[in-house]
Amino acid sequence: MLRPRWRKVFHDLWDNKARTLLVVFSIAVGVFSIGVIAGAYEIISNDMGISYAANNPANVELRLENFGEDIRSSIRNANGVKEVEVRRVVNFRVRKEDSEQWLTIDLVAFESFSENQVNLLVPVSGAHEANEDEILLEEDILEDMDISVGEYLVFELTDGSTKSLQVVGFVKDASTGAGDFLAAPFAFTVMETMQTLNQPELFNRVFATVTGNQNDNQHIRDIGSALKEKLEKNGVTVFRTRFSETNKHPLADVINAV
Repeated sequence: MLRPRWRKVFHDLWDNKARTLLVVFSIAVGVFSIGVIAGAYEIISNDMGISYAANNPANVELRLENFGEDIRSSIRNANGVKEVEVRRVVNFRVRKEDSEQWLTIDLVAFESFSENQVNLLVPVSGAHEANEDEILLEEDILEDMDISVGEYLVFELTDGSTKSLQVVGFVKDASTGAGDFLAAPFAFTVMETMQTLNQPELFNRVFATVTGNQNDNQHIRDIGSALKEKLEKNGVTVFRTRFSETNKHPLADVINAV
């Protein structure tokens, strides 16, 4: 025999079948939703990490004052540094030749596209390398500008004059600027183009991977800090440092929190 309390419970449930079914359905949907969210969390986390790591991202990024070949050699011989690339990154205002609407971009000058080993560029369309006075555009720029391969982009120089560079291809860059929601679109060229744009052929960025465990944040920080200290002892001012694990997207924590 059931106790009176339980008889009342079952009686109420039976007399209010619609409400009972609604409660059961709500609980089932809630449990299912939690499972979906947990599964999506794992998928997003794993996919972001895999996609990011595929581009051999820099573990250490340094933003410095202008430096030349002598400092570059010193960086490449530093303890704990596996691969290193030096580049020049300059902010420009640009527009299409037939437009008066300006857009701000960061132009990244490579020593050599063929020897690119860190923060790899993935070809999307057109050429996968740019020559002197040519540029590759990061495909995200298409969200702000309707431009095609073969067209020219007008650059505003520091003295107010302009120079036009031809767009020869589109690429995807999942590494450079990955930790900055507000990063400007990127364009890519070779160092020889800097003279055309009234810029010195000097570097101001270091992108390096480390030896050993590339997913050990403290290990990466130790090597990056030692490299920063070495540069400063050589009289080079380091404005900013950024450390990143190879298999962890810089925005992973932000995305997962959302």
